[in-house]
Amino acid sequence: RRLLASPSHPSSTESDADPNPYAAVALSVLSSLAAHHELLCRRDFTSLVSPLSRLLGAQTLAEPLQASLKTLLLTLYSTPAAIAAATVEKNISVDLARAAATRAQADDACAVLERAAECVRASVGSAFGGDLWTLVSPRAVATELLGAVPPLAESLARSRDAHSFARLNALRSLLQSASC
Repeated sequence: RRLLASPSHPSSTESDADPNPYAAVALSVLSSLAAHHELLCRRDFTSLVSPLSRLLGAQTLAEPLQASLKTLLLTLYSTPAAIAAATVEKNISVDLARAAATRAQADDACAVLERAAECVRASVGSAFGGDLWTLVSPRAVATELLGAVPPLAESLARSRDAHSFARLNALRSLLQSASC
């Protein structure tokens, strides 16, 4: 957690391939640990949902780190415990929605939003969702998903760019999942 929040190294410049070596180390270690499903459900791991979601919107990551972050978030947002943590911390409606509404990380953030919505849909009426619904109420999750709709809708109305289709798919997924 400290490595993710650490500022860039003072001697790094804009031309450096990796402006934040601390985040690189943290993402490398976390990506390795995420391969073990039993670790994903631990509170230590789900407590990282918030800083990782905030990091997705940061524009300071090199391309390989951005890809690692996306993969890690997609893995995390496939677990009910991460959805519950993101609901409590408002990561879906604030951090992911903001990242999806910007041009830089729109596709990555939209993919994570879709994964979160899929996880919620899979949780409804299933044993998989038992963990989610014991941690947060269905209404809180629906409210959090719907909170991401306005930034995405505004972004769609404001700009017609290469990311519009990804935003539209994320918007559809969020609305479908919130209505379950």
